[in-house]
Amino acid sequence: MARTSVHLERAFATLPTSLHLSTAATRDYDAVEFTDLWDRNTQELRDELLLHGLKVSCMSAPPPNYTGGSPGWAADPQTQSRFQSDLHRVGRYAQVLRPAMIELGLGPARGATAIDTLSRNIQYATQTLPGLCFGIPIFEPNAPSEFWSELGDAIDVVSGVADVGLILDAAWARKLGYAPDRVWDAVGDHILNLRVTKADTETGFAQGLDRSGFDGWITHV
Repeated sequence: MARTSVHLERAFATLPTSLHLSTAATRDYDAVEFTDLWDRNTQELRDELLLHGLKVSCMSAPPPNYTGGSPGWAADPQTQSRFQSDLHRVGRYAQVLRPAMIELGLGPARGATAIDTLSRNIQYATQTLPGLCFGIPIFEPNAPSEFWSELGDAIDVVSGVADVGLILDAAWARKLGYAPDRVWDAVGDHILNLRVTKADTETGFAQGLDRSGFDGWITHV
């Protein structure tokens, strides 16, 4: 059975940050997802999560590069050393927050070299942070172009790699001209986290996922 989560910055964008966790608990979510947590005290955040009975379904990487350079994108061959140092930083946060998965942001690079870089960095991530699960986005917000020329490439990257799967964001799929249900039909067996809008949960394909046997996360955005 799927577990429910909420993306705090997107679903609760009109609420003060101080009300995010209490609102999520009131609405009976199992967990929350963060994009921006890097300036917060992780132990205090962990205590607040425990107070409200919430887990962390997903946290996003890479963290910001406060020196002004590029962050460590997982698919950018120009930032591989930064990716490795950022991953250790993410790991320190994950030790405290214990997320169900870490999303590895792909970055601006495209093409076969970017995909090869991603494959190497996935291997590095699973070896460096064993026991953690990693999600690879199919569609990224505000990306200048699509990363995957074919959805089969995404399947090839994650197939056979333990604790690695895909993240499908229905809203971003639509913005790029894709029908989320068609994408699901193509890659659903590899999806760990499905981000959906209110319309998806009320009238869309997300309604039938429990009956389909999906046991990942359904995250409301």
